[in-house]
Amino acid sequence: MQRPRSKTLIRQLRLAAVCSIAYGGAAALFMPGVWPLMPFPAVGPVQIAAVLGFMFGLITRRGWTLALPLTVLVALDPPQSGIAGAFIALLIIWPFSAAGSVVGIGVGRVLQRQMLRRTLRAAQRRERVKKQRSSAPVSAPGAASL
Repeated sequence: MQRPRSKTLIRQLRLAAVCSIAYGGAAALFMPGVWPLMPFPAVGPVQIAAVLGFMFGLITRRGWTLALPLTVLVALDPPQSGIAGAFIALLIIWPFSAAGSVVGIGVGRVLQRQMLRRTLRAAQRRERVKKQRSSAPVSAPGAASL
């Protein structure tokens, strides 16, 4: 008898597929077609990769965002170098994108914790106010205090 697939697993796979397509599309759209790789990579593509990694890490907060730069193999098509040029570009871009992803994941988790703490504090305040209102003595209407 087959066990039904978990809805969470299907949602995670769908999210990973959408993110990989979006990352690849953004890399193809924002990264220049020709940029010098040696002796040092150009600053622009490295910054773009780091920002993309940060954004996807911040939004998804999942560990698999570190593997999103693999889509660069398909997204980039360096002229006159084919898959070898895309592989070299991946090796240069991946560390910066991974570092951006790690920072994004960390910042996203910190922000999520802060939001949850604020929500819990607000709920505790509401409960305290309700208890104070219910335990406050009720005075008779029209009775004057002397």
